[in-house]
Amino acid sequence: MLTKNRLFFFNKPYKIKLSWKNLTSFSLVLLFLPEFIHPEGNILHYICYFVAAVMLMTGLVRCRNLTREEKTFLLPLVFLFLIGSFHSGSDKFNYYKDMWYFSKPVLFIGAGIIAQKTGIKRNYFLGMILYFSLALSLKHICFFLLMPQLLAESLMQIREVAGGGNLLIAFSVAYISRRKRFLEVKNFLNIPRLALLLILYSSMLLSWSRTIFAVYLITMIFLERIYDIKYIKRSIGTIAFVGALLVCVFLFLNSTPMRANIEEITRKIFSSYSEILVSSKYTNTGEISNWRGYETPLAINKIANGSIGDQIWGYGFGATVFIGFDDILGFGIYDIPLLHNGFIHIALKTGYLGVLLYIGFFFNLMKIIRKHKFIGDATGDLLAGILMSSFFTTLVITGYYNKSALNSTCIISGYLLSWIINNRRMSIQSTSKNNPYVAYNRSE
Repeated sequence: MLTKNRLFFFNKPYKIKLSWKNLTSFSLVLLFLPEFIHPEGNILHYICYFVAAVMLMTGLVRCRNLTREEKTFLLPLVFLFLIGSFHSGSDKFNYYKDMWYFSKPVLFIGAGIIAQKTGIKRNYFLGMILYFSLALSLKHICFFLLMPQLLAESLMQIREVAGGGNLLIAFSVAYISRRKRFLEVKNFLNIPRLALLLILYSSMLLSWSRTIFAVYLITMIFLERIYDIKYIKRSIGTIAFVGALLVCVFLFLNSTPMRANIEEITRKIFSSYSEILVSSKYTNTGEISNWRGYETPLAINKIANGSIGDQIWGYGFGATVFIGFDDILGFGIYDIPLLHNGFIHIALKTGYLGVLLYIGFFFNLMKIIRKHKFIGDATGDLLAGILMSSFFTTLVITGYYNKSALNSTCIISGYLLSWIINNRRMSIQSTSKNNPYVAYNRSE
């Protein structure tokens, strides 16, 4: 069905075609929309998720050409969800929250698959991601333009007002950092690449987030193939330029009112490893400055003191960890339902079996990428970087089971994985049709 109308800035009529492709595009916008809504947990988040989930599940029913890999690679996460939901802790409220957190990756990765299956082209999808990142960056930068005094505040106050950045920005700026990759992205408004890089890099720096910096570096390692000696030489110049530029930026900011923040983020970067380490030496609330290192041994002790079944299958959804102090978190909260260390979090809820399923999920996806990606194609490298970044974030911000930080990452992963699988399949089919000898050899 076509609907004709006139836009206020166009003189000619336009056509809106109501198709599954357009409806899926609209549902993707709904899924990305909560990235702009603050705070997390706003009712609009759940409205957007519900509407989009209904549309995407309808699209899933219509998809008849899913490959075997597309049907099966999500099974580890599905089994992980089932293990946790079969039994529950004593807190029913946290039980339903855990059901939501553990189902989100399946929903959002599935949304990405449906987006690819309904015909959304790769360059349009990447362009959508780029412009969402641009909008998020502009929103973030506007806080500092409208409130310049915010630059002199502490990092905690800056994040409370302006937020802590977004992983989408790190993925986008890494991908378009090379001109060849930028040309593969649909640039809807023809914005110059240098302008986009300036805005995205500015927002990333102003996020003051070690996690975002680490995600950016991991993604760049795979995009530039720094892990491969054959490709290191061509990337040395780019790496040296970006490194020198970052040093100059930090030296400049160090001479501004932001000097205290520079010193704080530098201290945090050098103390990152020690924060991940397990530590149980704290004896009172005033000494606790490393939550990641404090909460982890409490969870490990709870797992170790449980029965064999609890260790294998976990305590189920709703399980919490007693923090050891009365009202240490304020508001009468004495137990922690969500841990920073995602691997321990998964072990607590779904046992060692759940951890193995989670690790196996990422290992299987990397095998699929290696099997299907073309030589010289950056899509597979981008997906590998995103997956390894997601795996890393499991160690520091719970990974896929974070409240909302990796929702969009799951959508991108699902789309790119489906694109890689189907693009390779169509290429093989086309080659087989044009070359009977190839088809004969493949049949053997």
